[in-house]
Amino acid sequence: TYERTCVLAIFDLMQALSDNIQETIVYFFENKDEYNLSLNELVYLVVSTRDNNFIKSIIDKREEYGLSSDHIMFLYQNIRNPEILKHCIEHPEVYGLDRDNAVDLLQYTSDVSYIINNILTNSKPNPLNKKIKLPKGMTIGIEIESEGYLSEAILSYYDYINGWEVDEDKTLEDGVEVKSPVLHSEDHKEQEIYDICSILKTCGNTISDNCGGHVHIGADYLTNINAWKNLVEIWSNTEDIILAISNKEGIVPRNQIYEFAIPISNNIQNAIEKGEIDLENENDIKNFVSYIYNLQSDFHHSGINFENFGDKEKNTIEFRVSNGTLDPETWIENINLYGGIMAAAQELSLIQEKLENGIKLNDEEINKMAALEIIKNSEYEEDKLKSLLDLIADEEDRSIYYKRYHINTQLMGRKNNHNKSR
Repeated sequence: TYERTCVLAIFDLMQALSDNIQETIVYFFENKDEYNLSLNELVYLVVSTRDNNFIKSIIDKREEYGLSSDHIMFLYQNIRNPEILKHCIEHPEVYGLDRDNAVDLLQYTSDVSYIINNILTNSKPNPLNKKIKLPKGMTIGIEIESEGYLSEAILSYYDYINGWEVDEDKTLEDGVEVKSPVLHSEDHKEQEIYDICSILKTCGNTISDNCGGHVHIGADYLTNINAWKNLVEIWSNTEDIILAISNKEGIVPRNQIYEFAIPISNNIQNAIEKGEIDLENENDIKNFVSYIYNLQSDFHHSGINFENFGDKEKNTIEFRVSNGTLDPETWIENINLYGGIMAAAQELSLIQEKLENGIKLNDEEINKMAALEIIKNSEYEEDKLKSLLDLIADEEDRSIYYKRYHINTQLMGRKNNHNKSR
């Protein structure tokens, strides 16, 4: 900034004229009004000395000099002595800081073990945190990709919280992939997602275009062929919509989306039109899923990935459309999005079974079947959007996805209100 540039110029001048810069800075602190110097300018001067002990001595006189918590934080961030930082983090009240300030200082220790232990020790569930809202029995897995200079150190902690694993990912630059254990909606493990994101952010890791936000949903939740057909119908008819609502509002799909999450709906639609996929008479789940898998443009790099189906250790459907993120709320919203699609496919199959057996449907079931027909046949994307969200989300989450859609489609250069679906 201009202010800092001026202060550095003053510092260079002081070096040329003063035998003891530190004494001069202290003098200016004590006579700042006379010289019309602001505390911000003086704090910059202190930091410019790069002397940890001197910086600490100024912090110790914070009350005398009238330093705010922001000034103290700035001074601590420029101390390159982990032990001093740790003492402040462990005793924030002594230095006029609160717990949030102390957490902000954690990253400056560059000590991954200390960061992890501190965050986990102080982890407390917040009743206002987002909740996973998926049906009982549905299994979930996520892969959190990020990049940062401490990634190599993070890799040393391959199992540091309730079964979460850390792996290297060759598609990342100085990156790390943190994989969840199998999660269940009813187990209420949302806090673990918050903690992992906090650990990575505090270690200084960030998201780049290389990072994806992959969500796995257990394939065994779909119990019959109609459920699989419903999933394929929903995905192939709303893939553009899902692309727009898979990231937080204001975030467009990453540049590498067509490299790591290739759209598959055109392949499916073409196969249906050619009669290569039989959505009416196919009764063998394994054959059906195998054929859909073979349509994937680049094997597991499609936006929806069937590669793991039938795997004894990881029988999942992987949703690869989302960008990487270190925002735990976005993760939970996306878990609810993709899990909601799976839940809708299964629920619709049970309604279809009733129809096949001549059982009368109630109004809610009739509306769900009507929504599926709109998804399959409507020319208008807004109609498909409404029907999709009616099937997969509660009122609170529908508002989140509507907001994502209207903001993100505009940023993507797409018309949204009456856009004809392809």
